[in-house]
Amino acid sequence: MKPKLLFALTLALTSLAIGAGAKNQSDTDNLIGTWDVKGTAPNGDTRESLLTFEQKNGKLDCVASGEWGDMEMDSVDIDGKKVVLEMKFDRDGATGSLKVAATETGDGKLAGTWSIERDGADKISGAWQATKRKTVDLTGSWL
Repeated sequence: MKPKLLFALTLALTSLAIGAGAKNQSDTDNLIGTWDVKGTAPNGDTRESLLTFEQKNGKLDCVASGEWGDMEMDSVDIDGKKVVLEMKFDRDGATGSLKVAATETGDGKLAGTWSIERDGADKISGAWQATKRKTVDLTGSWL
């Protein structure tokens, strides 16, 4: 698989994550919301997408949207300020896994790396960052 196609696949695969691995509720609460994501390929190209984390049925659900649509991750692991998203894939005969490992670097910011490991091929990776979108709660009575 060509690096450009692998990079596109990587960004598309970060589109949806389902799972729960948080040690406590505050870890999960910090992620809930919409995040603007930027991933960098080994050649320096960047791609942007969105991640939206929600609490559903007692699990952390993370939907990411990009030019390749929505995808589903196999696991989300949260440990304090560290977040790991992972997905196994089988596409066009290529099998492997996508992994995003990030750490909270400030208020509403995550930074880390994405990587793809394929059976019988070298691992590729690049920088990954996300910024949480600000929201305003307008619940209540208004005049």
